[in-house]
Amino acid sequence: MFNASYVNVQPHSGSQANFAAYHSLLNPGDKVLSLTLNDGGHLTHGSKVSFSSHDYNFVFYPLGDNGKLDYSIIKSRLD
Repeated sequence: MFNASYVNVQPHSGSQANFAAYHSLLNPGDKVLSLTLNDGGHLTHGSKVSFSSHDYNFVFYPLGDNGKLDYSIIKSRLD
């Protein structure tokens, strides 16, 4: 286009990167497991104010009381 030998194509933000990943890998209505916003999740991980909550079924899990992943909680959210 500009006679350039190379280009660097990248999203301007994490939100744009998440949008691209979701629409590339998921189908509308797919279930996505996500860390809760209070425990470090991101707005684009299914928050009601985000585009992602309209297209996908987000299921949230919290961190355990020790601040680490509690796999029993996460597993319980899969069903």
